[in-house]
Amino acid sequence: MAGTHKVRAKRIVNFYLRHKSKGKKFPVNHFVLEGESFSSVYQIIQRYEDRGTVQRKSGNGRPPKIMTPKNVKRLVKMFDHKDDSSERKAAKKFKCSQPFIEEQNQHKSESKTKIAPIFRRTNKSCS
Repeated sequence: MAGTHKVRAKRIVNFYLRHKSKGKKFPVNHFVLEGESFSSVYQIIQRYEDRGTVQRKSGNGRPPKIMTPKNVKRLVKMFDHKDDSSERKAAKKFKCSQPFIEEQNQHKSESKTKIAPIFRRTNKSCS
């Protein structure tokens, strides 16, 4: 999805630069007729004029509070190939809930456990 956004943004900026003498309204109306959002086209043009690029600024977004990169490494190390680890104890240690630890562990852990299939005997196999 990020790749299509970059292509779309470059296309809007190139069109804007080719028709810059006609103002911002012309490219905005053109892309609105194609189905683009009015505000999105204006934002892309404004971002290009402010920074000279259509790419987003790095560092945007909410910083992690509980699972910082350091804590993620500690969690993975705590559970990696160990049977005596408890999610409840880890939740207390990291000051968060047990389901949160479970979710993080599923996404971050290198050791993925697979559930073995259950084989059941049928009446036909017993005779």
